[in-house]
Amino acid sequence: MRTKIIVAIMTMLLSVVCFGCGQDPVQEDLLNYINTELPTLADLETEAMQKYESVTGDNYTDDFVLYETLSNEIIPTYRKFVEGLEEIKPKTKEVQELHGLYVEAANMQYNALVQIMAAIEQLDTNIIANVNEKMSEGRKKLREFETKLLELAEEHNVTLEQ
Repeated sequence: MRTKIIVAIMTMLLSVVCFGCGQDPVQEDLLNYINTELPTLADLETEAMQKYESVTGDNYTDDFVLYETLSNEIIPTYRKFVEGLEEIKPKTKEVQELHGLYVEAANMQYNALVQIMAAIEQLDTNIIANVNEKMSEGRKKLREFETKLLELAEEHNVTLEQ
């Protein structure tokens, strides 16, 4: 009888101690987010933005090339990226808030890309000023996301590799 009581007490102590052994839930969620969820989408974002850079700025040739590339390559790829981001459902409040920043930034960028197409279609240079502002806001949100990601990672002992 005494052995059964000792075994029961030991089992209870072990289960109490083991509950404290688990990782921090935010750390686990953040690790999953960084290592599993985002890498599958990163290639889409990179592909879309590299294609965008290949037809804008110093690489700009004409509106037709920009329009066709936006329509056939950039926007469909970026849309897949945004849709994939929106499907990610982090478990913890902290990672949900972080992820919300990324989704917001990605949607800003996507809307700006769509507006570039509209500006070309309507031959309206006034839209371009609005688009540049949206792109700038989107980049600002992305920097905010990166800053918060670094802060959250540091808080929860997650080492990020570049």
